[in-house]
Amino acid sequence: MTDELGRVLLVKPTYRRQWLLPGGGAEPGEGPGQVFRREVHEELGLLRTPGEVLAVNWVAPGHPDVAANLPFPGEVRYVLDGGTLTEQDIEALRLPADELHGYEFLDSRAAAERMIPVDAQLMLAALRARLSGTTAHLDGGRHVGAVPPLDLHEVHTRPRNGRDWPWHPDRVSRPAPSPSGLGLALRARRPGCPGDRPC
Repeated sequence: MTDELGRVLLVKPTYRRQWLLPGGGAEPGEGPGQVFRREVHEELGLLRTPGEVLAVNWVAPGHPDVAANLPFPGEVRYVLDGGTLTEQDIEALRLPADELHGYEFLDSRAAAERMIPVDAQLMLAALRARLSGTTAHLDGGRHVGAVPPLDLHEVHTRPRNGRDWPWHPDRVSRPAPSPSGLGLALRARRPGCPGDRPC
């Protein structure tokens, strides 16, 4: 989930130092969509319908970012799109005091710094998949197959139209501006400026 500025929602558990995306483990017989609905309601007090699957990550037993005493042989983690929370949604958030200390909306760089590496990799892959309209497939936090352009270039924000970055969806080949074009731009005046000086 993000807010209207695109910042990622993280929650601070009472039982560990690092921050997490909202969510949790599946009960027997639950699918990802059911887990999403239950956990979002339990942790945030919201009733929301899950969107697309943004990322899937297989975390094998023995992964350095996973506790060694867990009673299962590795796990599959899904990140589903929780959408954009409005101001009204944020005002309605209700966290269980025995499970969560609080929440915060953070830009993706700051969010990644508060998470353990494997969680940060999954969060970033999911956010970038949301921006590009795809699904990320990870194994131990690393992409299976070719690294998507947004991850390859470590994109953290939605691109602005017209930028000539190699991963930009609107990229077009444009000639570099000519010196005369730059000169015209520098000499442009706003209405009310005295003489022919730029201001």
